[in-house]
Amino acid sequence: MKSDTAELTIFLLCHNRPKLAREAIHSILNQTRKDFVFIISDNSTDRLTEMIVKKEFPSVIYQRQSPVLTPQDHFKKIFQSSTTKYFVVFHDDDILDSHYVEKIYEAFHIKYSDACAIGVNGTYVVEGHLDRSKRNNTQIITSHKNYAVPLTTDRLLNAYLSQDEGGAAPFSAYAYNSHRLNGLFPDFSKGRLYFDTIFLASISTKNKIYWLPMPLVYIRQHDAALSQTCGVLEYKAFFNVVLNEYPSLINKLHLGLYLFVRRTVYFSKKKRFSGKFLLYLLTRTPIYLIKSQWLRSSILKKLFVRRARFYPPVE
Repeated sequence: MKSDTAELTIFLLCHNRPKLAREAIHSILNQTRKDFVFIISDNSTDRLTEMIVKKEFPSVIYQRQSPVLTPQDHFKKIFQSSTTKYFVVFHDDDILDSHYVEKIYEAFHIKYSDACAIGVNGTYVVEGHLDRSKRNNTQIITSHKNYAVPLTTDRLLNAYLSQDEGGAAPFSAYAYNSHRLNGLFPDFSKGRLYFDTIFLASISTKNKIYWLPMPLVYIRQHDAALSQTCGVLEYKAFFNVVLNEYPSLINKLHLGLYLFVRRTVYFSKKKRFSGKFLLYLLTRTPIYLIKSQWLRSSILKKLFVRRARFYPPVE
């Protein structure tokens, strides 16, 4: 899919998830505004996604990566290959709202012409259900008028570290200004699988990032998602980069809570609880329950909130 007047390219990164990719493709083709370039970059180890695209979406530009690239090389190649003024690097397991392109153009052209990157609000989807137990807004301050304020590095980092700051924009829903980005691309050596937050922080030190409050993307939570595979090495790598590069910008309570949540989730999945970790839980849990409204509310919602059925916008 290509438009001669397009200023925006949407890259869809695919990797071995053909059924989810089909839904993502439908959501991109279902945009209310059609003047954009759509390119599928398939980094799969099989040909199932390719078969679906060629049979069901023959008009879409399809590029197969052969040989298969590492995730870092795939991201780097895409970030360097955009020829339009703006671009989006979307993931095959997520779904775009039909007004996404319309709102991104509006933001870059009218509201935030000085932006290097624009993120949007998202709604989490867990096993086919909308997850209402999460605070899915990008609000880092309560007043909507402050969305027009570009994100400083400290506000951005603390928003990603702590849900008490209101939550953060999903990485897959960011749109970038190619010229202002000036060749910068994600570096997996910083933060490992949490490279996305470090990348955005590096943008914010020299350029402007804005968030849109409206939810324009559905983010799937599933076992094959990168976020579900993050272990101790990932969150420790992220922790070390943040402390080394941005020590004066981080709220120590947010950093402590971030580590507390990651450690608890990790050991819960492993079903291994050493005496040292149990002591850590006993001493830290009361502190964070008192100081973190998000932790208190998330536990209550986990216990009492029912999930609404989600039906993807497929035509």
